[in-house]
Formats: sequence, structure tokens, C-alpha cells
Amino acid sequence: MRKVITIIAVILFFTCSYAHDTRPYVPKPDGAKGVVFYYKNIGGNTLYSDGKKVTDDFDVSGNLLIIRPIYYFNIFGKTATLQAFIPVGEKSIKGAAVGGKKYESKGVADITVIGGVWSVNKPEQQLWIGHSIYLTLPVGDYDNSNITAANLGENRYKVKLELGAEKGFGQFQISGAASIDIYGDNDEYNPYKAKKKKKNGYNAETHFSYVTTNRFIYSLDYYYKGGAETKENGVENSDKLSTHSLQG
Repeated sequence: MRKVITIIAVILFFTCSYAHDTRPYVPKPDGAKGVVFYYKNIGGNTLYSDGKKVTDDFDVSGNLLIIRPIYYFNIFGKTATLQAFIPVGEKSIKGAAVGGKKYESKGVADITVIGGVWSVNKPEQQLWIGHSIYLTLPVGDYDNSNITAANLGENRYKVKLELGAEKGFGQFQISGAASIDIYGDNDEYNPYKAKKKKKNGYNAETHFSYVTTNRFIYSLDYYYKGGAETKENGVENSDKLSTHSLQG
């Protein structure tokens, strides 16, 4: 029996860095397919640096639609999936903070292709372990004369390797995932074609969820991002990440 998934989601942030919602490593049935739509929006007019206001003349706006086709299948007796993130949109930055100019980008952002397989798929024990690889292709709109924040594309390849697990206890479930991001170089970072390198990034997330008898899910989600320090023409930028966030 074929299954079809149709989901519409609204997300109020603007970045092409993808994280999971709760219960991400519970696979759908063999043959299930569908499309998920995400919408991202951002708007602001105040620039801060190190917690201090720099200017009120800083207009940032953007809209992004992400199309996510999904397909589940069986390979060598294991459940597997093929998915993609296809972002399309526009964003702009203008104001005194950028010299009174307007920078903008429209079109397709970098596309991410995902392959995953479950080494453990035991729904009768509420136990799942999966492995995923994400390949981000630098096909997004990119102009090295533009400021970095206004570009939809990053002009570099990126690979993410991820391990995820799920364990259920009746209506309660614990999910976890850990991953490493491996970045290629951007050889045309600015108008002078500087080479921008990025060290590996490290991510971890945990989800605690409870499903009620009427199928509502309550969850508490934790995310960590670290590493990913950049270097331009051999000069360190001292921008190493170490962020923690909670979501409910």
C-alpha cells in the first residue's frame, strides 16, 4: 500500500542550516513519498555588535520557500530514504550600515541532497538508529561583489555526516542526533577573490517528546552548534561557534 506525506510548516528564521524537529529518525513505511513545504521570513532595522546598538538605519528583509521532496524505500533489507532541500526566495540589506547602498539576491539558494539508511528499525521495540549524509551543492545565487549576508548561495560544497537514534517508552520518546559539517573552500569570497576556508562544524541535538491519545505531540528540544571557524587568505576570523538553544 502506497503512502503519501503532505506537510506544510512555517518557520520564522532565515538561514539554510537545517536542524530536526522532534522524532526525526522514525522512518515512514516503505514506498511512502510526499513533499514538505517550509516558509522562512526575516525582517529587521537595527544592527547590534557585541550586544551594543550600532545603528537604526539597517534594513534587512527576506523570504524563502523550501521545497522538500521525500521518498522511503527498501534496499538490501534496510529502510532507506532520499530527500532534498530546494530553497527559492529573495533577501536584501540596505541602510547606513552598508554605506547607504542596497544589496539583494533573488532566485534559487544552495540545494541539499540527502540520503539515509536505518541500521536498526524495530518499531515493536520503539527503537531506531539511522545514518544520513547531506550534500549541499553550490548552485545558489552568488555574486562576489555583493556582501556575504545578502547572497542566497555560499559558493562552496558542504557535506554533513549524521548519526541519529530514537527510543520510545510508551507515549514518551527520546531522540538524539550528532553530526559533523565538512566545508569546501569559497575561492571568490569578495571582489578581490579572497579564498575563504571554513573548519569543520559540530552539531548535537536532543528531543524529549510525549504524544497524547489524540495524537498531539509535546516536545522539548535542545540544539548545539560548535566549530566552523573561518579563515580568509590564511587570516583567522576568530568566529568559532559555540551556541546552545532550547525549543518547545
